[in-house]
Amino acid sequence: MADPSPAAPANAAGETGPRPARRRRRRALAALAPVVAVLLVFAGGFLLGQRWDARTPGAAAEPPAPTVTVTAEPEPDAAPPAPAAPTRLVIRSLGIEAPVIGVRLRSDAVLEPPPDPDVVGWWDGSAQPGATTGRVVITGHTVSNGDGALDRLPELDSGRIVLVTETGRHRYRVTDNLVASYEQVAERARDIFGQTEESPDGARLILVTCTDFNGRFYESNQIVVAEPV
Repeated sequence: MADPSPAAPANAAGETGPRPARRRRRRALAALAPVVAVLLVFAGGFLLGQRWDARTPGAAAEPPAPTVTVTAEPEPDAAPPAPAAPTRLVIRSLGIEAPVIGVRLRSDAVLEPPPDPDVVGWWDGSAQPGATTGRVVITGHTVSNGDGALDRLPELDSGRIVLVTETGRHRYRVTDNLVASYEQVAERARDIFGQTEESPDGARLILVTCTDFNGRFYESNQIVVAEPV
């Protein structure tokens, strides 16, 4: 996430002269809206409902002789993987499989994706996949020439997302995919990126990239919200 001012798309490194293709394409990368750490406080939360199936034994068969009904114990669910930092993002429906590295807030409270547009960043101040408090925040670049890891994120209206960690695989179901201006994102930072939400079923996943390219820079953020399954 980056400064939404018009100067944001400029080459931060101040590089001039010819560069390899990879360097040139990075100039088209859009920065995401700023997220101030002290403002990331979520005021509410929700719990996912659970459904339990009740089973009723059938009546005894005639003649009424003593019978013994043995009910097999249900197989216990496999233990979910322990919380851990994500190492890979997989969205099969979009053909996305990208390495994940940790990223931190800069001193000016800006969170930027990794410089490599093929890599996405996990905000290390957010929840780890498998945690029950906070939200997992992943950010990545969209590139105007179609060379960014999250270029196709606007197409993700439904489907599954997988985050791979050293302890296992965490699966998520998309619940929302929305577009918000940088100003709207800044105003609703608490709602979108808050880290105090209690979720016994697992922290929700927030994917953020840029959208609405105007020919010079990106004007909005694409935000996908997904819940653990």
